[in-house]
Amino acid sequence: MTAACPAGKYQPKACQASCVACPKGTHGDATGVPGTSAAHCVQCAAGQFQPTDLGEAACKECAKGTFGAGVGVAQTHYSYCQDCAAGAEQQRRGRTACENCAAGRFADQPGTIRCHACAAGQFSEGLGERTGCTACPAGTSNPTTAQVAPSSCAVCAAGRYAPSAGRGTCLPWAVCNAGNFNRDPSTTAPGQCEACPAGKYQGSATENAERCFEWSYCAAGQMLAGQGATLAGECVRCAAGRYRAEGAPAHSACAACAAGRFAAAAGSESASACTACAAGTFASPTAGCVPCADGEHSAAGAAACAACEFGAGWHPWGGCSKTCGGGTKQHRRVVVTASAAAQAQCAQTESSTCHVNPCEGTRVLCKHTKCSYSHKDGADFGAKRFAIQVSHHHVDAGQHHCKRYASADGMTHECHCYCWGAAAEAGLTEEIEDATWGMSAMSVLRGGND
Repeated sequence: MTAACPAGKYQPKACQASCVACPKGTHGDATGVPGTSAAHCVQCAAGQFQPTDLGEAACKECAKGTFGAGVGVAQTHYSYCQDCAAGAEQQRRGRTACENCAAGRFADQPGTIRCHACAAGQFSEGLGERTGCTACPAGTSNPTTAQVAPSSCAVCAAGRYAPSAGRGTCLPWAVCNAGNFNRDPSTTAPGQCEACPAGKYQGSATENAERCFEWSYCAAGQMLAGQGATLAGECVRCAAGRYRAEGAPAHSACAACAAGRFAAAAGSESASACTACAAGTFASPTAGCVPCADGEHSAAGAAACAACEFGAGWHPWGGCSKTCGGGTKQHRRVVVTASAAAQAQCAQTESSTCHVNPCEGTRVLCKHTKCSYSHKDGADFGAKRFAIQVSHHHVDAGQHHCKRYASADGMTHECHCYCWGAAAEAGLTEEIEDATWGMSAMSVLRGGND
């Protein structure tokens, strides 16, 4: 019994021991009808090949990423299948042609099975042989893959930059420390940190510090304090002795009053607030108008006192302030400084006591060492020590005497007396009655002793 030839083989003769294999480039008819002639062997379809002559029932398909064009002898070898060119793909087997990469995709190598998506920061537009993607220009970015148009590249937002083409994200500008600002940042450059110029500040560290801010503005009579590269400062009133006028340079300090002048009130707004210090004083920048020290003088509006110039000696003594009971007298030192104001300021006086004898009606305790009693006939009653009451007008220095008076016994008495100096000077008074002698008035001399 004979068997039918399998697909891929045929036998035109009857009762043969074997079948004939289909040649390379062909395959057996797949209809299931046994092959009885060479017509049973069918040429491989385009996109397929048959490299063997063993009588295969089917041809092999070109692999993914390749294609087979046309039919013929070439289908007898693997080389029949060609790689897809760069910019194209083939995702299926046994294809006769490759497909160009779609927009947003590319194939940079031959034989690509599936085109690659354009990376973030890139795009490709339209159909065509895309061997690569177009990079977004510097200063823009595109965070999404497989973009198909230039519009997908967005300009970097404020405070960010893209230094080169093809970036998926923009980078932040340079972070400058407080007191600095970012000079010339852009969408393509991070900028450069520089210190704030005079009169400006930046209080925070940030990548958005494109500029520094002006210090606080102060009105007339005020000045800025506490300002710096990181602080706006605050306005404080000008101190006494200083002023700041309207229209003064911005952020300028309060000006000092001119030499010899002083503004007593804080917050002065013009130089007119500074008044001249009076004669005999000088203008201290902080303490105001200060009196000159002893031995110094100044004219009005002086910034400093000058030393007085004295001559030799003193002027004569002036009169005594009292005629009795202790007065004072003065004389002045000779001043050679020319001006009348200086003469008055430099005047130096010296005082002394005068007319220290008691005035009439002063009672002073006196003690006597000698009293002689002269009788009308010249009898001497000898010395007797006693105390008397004195009431008499003053006597000049260097004099002393006692009044003569008549007592009840008809005798005339004369006493030479003295008073204790300390008692007299202190103004001590004591009324002493001497009933025996009935004495009346006595003259007192401080220091008298006979």
